[in-house]
Amino acid sequence: MGRYGPPGSEINMSKTDIWNMPMPSKPSWGVRGIFRARESAIPHICYSIGDGRKIELWKFPWHPAGVLSSVISRHSTDLSLSSLSLLAQIHHVQRWNPILSIPSLKKAKDLLAKGIFNNSNKNIPIWKPEANGSFTLESAWDSIRVKNPKPPWYSLVWFRVNTPKEAIVVWKSLQNRLPTRDRLPFHVNDKTCPLCSASLESLNHLFFSCGCSAWIWRSLLWRAGWRRKPFRTLSEEGSWIRDKFKGNGQLSTVITKGFQAAIYQIWKERNHRIFENKSTHKTQILKRILGDICFKINQLTTCRDSPHARAIEAAKHFEYKFSDMVRTVQFCSWAKPQKDEVKINSDASLESHCASIGGLIRDDLGMSLAMFILIWKISMSWS
Repeated sequence: MGRYGPPGSEINMSKTDIWNMPMPSKPSWGVRGIFRARESAIPHICYSIGDGRKIELWKFPWHPAGVLSSVISRHSTDLSLSSLSLLAQIHHVQRWNPILSIPSLKKAKDLLAKGIFNNSNKNIPIWKPEANGSFTLESAWDSIRVKNPKPPWYSLVWFRVNTPKEAIVVWKSLQNRLPTRDRLPFHVNDKTCPLCSASLESLNHLFFSCGCSAWIWRSLLWRAGWRRKPFRTLSEEGSWIRDKFKGNGQLSTVITKGFQAAIYQIWKERNHRIFENKSTHKTQILKRILGDICFKINQLTTCRDSPHARAIEAAKHFEYKFSDMVRTVQFCSWAKPQKDEVKINSDASLESHCASIGGLIRDDLGMSLAMFILIWKISMSWS
């Protein structure tokens, strides 16, 4: 017996199963959610039958075809079994009830034989969306969600080196859902752009008609080999990127990541100027965007070579190397310490401008007890 809310919301699990359990008289919000999810899960559940006990023949979702009462009429099978009959009455550990050998019951036996049975005494649930029968949240979500075609802006928001917090800002901007000043209530007096202080702040002005943001975006395009002025609207800019840079090539990744990082950093700078009264020069904003691009590009396992990629590298516009080599990936395993002992694992890195070391202390059960990280800024020259 379990209680998940006020009196009247008790659930007695000892007398019935979750699939046939009636809704409590006064269910809590959580209990109502469980019962709603039950209806969605039934089509994706079946069982590998062992002893068949506690499995109701007609109402339990044990058969791959679904609940039998919804597949075939109980009276059409000539089994003479009540609606509360258990599966064990006709099948028990790989043995059928001799009554099913009667020729008139052949149709019923053929249907029942399509079930999944095992040699043990256990009735094992099977999650049908997964090949191995194990439940996963991913397969559950895919089985119940409505799958719509991808919107045209999908590739500008979700790609292999996107940053989630930046992706959310870009997604909102492409939907025209950012709270720019032109969308604020009428009683707000100052609606000028905080970056240029010359025009009304709107989405299309901020990206990239404003003098500050236009300079940043032109500088990014120039470093990628394109010299042009920004389009008048953000949607036009996004359409140009989608049409010009398709696929997962280096230049496409650089431009798409630059577009995402530029929108995020410009929006971040706008908020800093409004809410914190702090400003950063546009050259520093550009430097942050370039650093973001380089950091993400260097996370790629493979960097394919191309003439345009080598041209960017030769001009030193982006500080990363293109290579047709696959980076070496090391897989490490952790060995537990002896009982009542702890183990410390550490790693360190060294570059020309900084050094760092970190460590993790765990007990014999693998539980984390403490961790540390130290970073030093250094000045080093190589002879």
